[in-house]
Amino acid sequence: MDGFIASIQLAYGDLQSPDYRRVSDVQQGEPYQGLLARLREFGDVEDLSDTNYDVCFTFRCGDVVLLISAVGPYLLVVTEGGRIIDECDRPAVAAAIECGLRRVTYREAISLIDFFDIDAETSVSALYRALFTLADRDWLAELGGCG
Repeated sequence: MDGFIASIQLAYGDLQSPDYRRVSDVQQGEPYQGLLARLREFGDVEDLSDTNYDVCFTFRCGDVVLLISAVGPYLLVVTEGGRIIDECDRPAVAAAIECGLRRVTYREAISLIDFFDIDAETSVSALYRALFTLADRDWLAELGGCG
């Protein structure tokens, strides 16, 4: 968990008073263009990124959706139906890992950390909210839990 916390602190600064603009700057820089080109080798890639609420890049690759954190080199894999997949042998997932991304498991994603969640107005948040989304909705419930 220390690696996650270090990345979150580097990205946001103070964990109890995070600077969300720093992550927004990363998103504007489009750091994953090389990976995106590689993903296109396996078929169509649809960009579903929502920079208004999320702190990640979201790409649909066939029947899986890759959430790539703008906070650090982290990857969350979900089905089109929204279930988090801890094990997946799709070429797109292998390519993302080969490009240096570390998969976040369901158990890690729901782990609580000391991080001020501006939307929930609480000083404790699930890891996935700091790494992937700041939305004020129950994002994990919308994704459907663990697949």
